[in-house]
Amino acid sequence: MTATIKLGQLAEFLGATLRGSAEKEITGLATLQEAGPAQLSFLANPQYRKYLALTQAGAVLLTAEDAEGYAGDALIVANPYLAYAQLSH
Repeated sequence: MTATIKLGQLAEFLGATLRGSAEKEITGLATLQEAGPAQLSFLANPQYRKYLALTQAGAVLLTAEDAEGYAGDALIVANPYLAYAQLSH
């Protein structure tokens, strides 16, 4: 069985601003290119911004600037890479 955590719980843990459904269940972490609808991804390197529009991720860790151009569920943080590292630990 896969462990799940709600997006709202992740936002609270990270001190992130939640945009989207707090009840959405997340089962894991993956890259923008590989993430599925129950996975959380992140955008830390501007070179990967091109994948943001195409990602199937359930939610993405983003800066406020990058979140402006993204319509999906997001956790808005100052440092997406650091937030991703905290969650993967």
